[in-house]
Amino acid sequence: MSTTLTQSVRRHWPEYLIEAWALGTFMVAGGLTATLLGSSASPVSRALPDPMLRNVVAGIAMGLTAIAIIHSAWGKRSGAHMNPAVTLAFLRLGKVRGWDALFFIIAQVAAERSGCCWWR
Repeated sequence: MSTTLTQSVRRHWPEYLIEAWALGTFMVAGGLTATLLGSSASPVSRALPDPMLRNVVAGIAMGLTAIAIIHSAWGKRSGAHMNPAVTLAFLRLGKVRGWDALFFIIAQVAAERSGCCWWR
């Protein structure tokens, strides 16, 4: 059964917005983590003088952020791809339809641009 563009949007627009929220949240968390751990003006950075330790803390913080997003109710609803490469892999595996993949990727790119630009 072929799904049209209109049918995809009508059925799955909440999932597209959730996907944007998930990646946007991850990008903002990444910016916040980088600022707190990388800025010499940050008290967190001064409290952890070893750069390797700051990198470990950043990795743990971002890993926990990803886990929280993926296991949230919204993450479970959308699939929490949070990356166009994952969406394309799901498309190739037949887990996502073509129009849905396109709109997921549009939402992901829009969220990534918004999340990154927020820190400028």
